[in-house]
Amino acid sequence: MGILNRKSSLRFGVLRLYFILCCFPNIANADIDLFVMVGQSNMQGYAGNAEKFPCDSFVKDLSINFYYIQPVSKRQLAEKAEAETQHPSESSTSIIASLGKSWRNFRLRLNRVFECPPPPLPSQEWTFLGPQWKRFPKGHFGPEISFARAMADQGFNPAIFKYSKESTSLAEDWLGPNQNGLYDDFVKHLRSAISKLAGSGEPVRIRGLFWIQGENDAITLENAKLYLDRLNSILRHLRKEVIGDAVPIILGADEAHPSMQMNPQVQAAQEFLADQEECVARSSMLGLQKADSTHLTPAGLVQHGLRLAETHRQLTEKCAHR
Repeated sequence: MGILNRKSSLRFGVLRLYFILCCFPNIANADIDLFVMVGQSNMQGYAGNAEKFPCDSFVKDLSINFYYIQPVSKRQLAEKAEAETQHPSESSTSIIASLGKSWRNFRLRLNRVFECPPPPLPSQEWTFLGPQWKRFPKGHFGPEISFARAMADQGFNPAIFKYSKESTSLAEDWLGPNQNGLYDDFVKHLRSAISKLAGSGEPVRIRGLFWIQGENDAITLENAKLYLDRLNSILRHLRKEVIGDAVPIILGADEAHPSMQMNPQVQAAQEFLADQEECVARSSMLGLQKADSTHLTPAGLVQHGLRLAETHRQLTEKCAHR
């Protein structure tokens, strides 16, 4: 029995060391490189069925911080804000909830080593890279998976904040700064997530922002014509209030979407903004595999993430001197 106990202890010790090394390899890295990924369906991963989750580097995902938000309608946002005002959370409740999240996160990591595709992750908390709840029984994923892995391969210590909602326009859903739309909700959640991440004691540096959105603004000619002013207002606010002047911004939308073809002003607006500022670029989605007229397949989403990573690499070199 003594020999068996020693063997069991040895196995446990090796397993524990493995979890420390694979799940927390960034302890020695003092800086967290935050990438902010925002948009509508192709950022969300509307057709990114997690049954086809790319498992080739899934253990690496345990070292990548991840936080995602799938917002609700403007009406639901207003109801939520009112409820939070009337029933503020108590500190003791927050502590208990935090402990519960930590335990659930540990169990998710444990399952992750033995299961692929891995189980979907909870939203609105810092966890690790993986599928998200909502679209399919096994979850869904977007371009953030291959993008984050590419950033890790480039030497970053990546953390991903993702905020996405399908079928949304600047005109009717995102609105602009201080207009109580999805944009204001996005900024609120981003600031909260940064505060939580910084609470670990490691410096958080925003390294890039990705805005993959615009197809719904191209549905009408009126909104397509106003897209430039609306997006420019959002980017100016982000520069001033959140990310600073030198952070690379990558814009994108599906050029082949029927509405984008009918009203090309949205694509032209993104290209204009990329031409006007050294630290802004536009990434194309042409040639990526699709499940329908606009939504990328799981393979297309993987390629999109790699394309975004390469665009970011080139843009970072271009605006490094700022």
